[in-house]
Amino acid sequence: MESEKTIRIRKIISITLVAVFCALVFIPNLNINYKDTKSEKENRSLASFPKKNSPYFTREFEQWYNDRFFGRRLYISIMEFFRLKPNQKVIVGKDDWLFLNGDEKFVEDYINGKKFSDVELKNISSYICSLSDWCKSNGKQFLFVIAPDKMRVYGEFYADYVGKINPDSQSKTMQLIDYFNKHTDVRPVYLIDDLLDKKKSSSELLYYKNDTHWNDYGAYEGYKRINRELGTHSSYVIKVDSWTRGKNKKGDLNNLYPEGTSEDSNSDYLFANYDYTFTSEHNNPKEPLAYDSKCASGEKSLVVFRDSFFNAMHPYFSQQFASVKDYWKKEVAPEDLEYIKNNGDLVIYESVERFLFLLAHIKFPDGTEMEAE
Repeated sequence: MESEKTIRIRKIISITLVAVFCALVFIPNLNINYKDTKSEKENRSLASFPKKNSPYFTREFEQWYNDRFFGRRLYISIMEFFRLKPNQKVIVGKDDWLFLNGDEKFVEDYINGKKFSDVELKNISSYICSLSDWCKSNGKQFLFVIAPDKMRVYGEFYADYVGKINPDSQSKTMQLIDYFNKHTDVRPVYLIDDLLDKKKSSSELLYYKNDTHWNDYGAYEGYKRINRELGTHSSYVIKVDSWTRGKNKKGDLNNLYPEGTSEDSNSDYLFANYDYTFTSEHNNPKEPLAYDSKCASGEKSLVVFRDSFFNAMHPYFSQQFASVKDYWKKEVAPEDLEYIKNNGDLVIYESVERFLFLLAHIKFPDGTEMEAE
């Protein structure tokens, strides 16, 4: 049997452990930070206290508390020491996944803490619908494509200390799509479901861990979905049956935060194998963001207004269509419309979701003034 002394020691240890546990639970509540509205270290706004009648009060309260508990700054400093905190441009997530920070609105997009204003919704839809209507009146097929941010597909690797206020079903992108569906005839093609489905059915990565963009494999899923929306016959869709495994040691996020990230020497990615049967060149040396591609075996002509997410899809489309006119810009100019009228059959307007807000500040080149915010 245990001696009285041993029993006494065990009781003291148990009581001490309980006391320490209670203290650890209680300490974060000693001095709640009510004053600050922004975290300079994370370069983002702190969550506001939820309204009493909010249907998501519990979730919003949790985010408010996580942003303001006593000792949070020390907690962030410890994470910074272990390279777990974001710098102003890059968030270092779990398992060495990197995510774009760059501006607090990108973190706001992840936590789904803000919505588009009514004016922004109206302006974005007005711009896209004006282009769609113009294409329709000129006998051109039009498609508005939204490429998902990496955090939407691989959000489980985002930094734990950045908690969501609302689920992705209540993101700004979904708000915008809902607005289009209720108030316009344009049906945006958001590629998220195709990528999430492929993620479930395949162990292959669809985005680079150290880059903001999808890889060849992820872009191919987007390419196939776009063709389904265009109603393209399957015999015209480029089929990639051969893939090569390779590394992407240094991505654009390594370049943005070289002192706090390391090269990715462990991850394997699939790179498409295909014969380049097309020619591609800058359309105008003075305008390096415009490209022309020609393919002798292709049919119809495609015109694309896009951002960098189209880079990985460009080779697929360039082998499918007789010509691809590729504008790396958001704003459609009168001369672009003239080119489409005389040369284009189909028009794709592609935007990654984090840059959708830019569309609220563009006007269609017909003289129509957009509303001021």
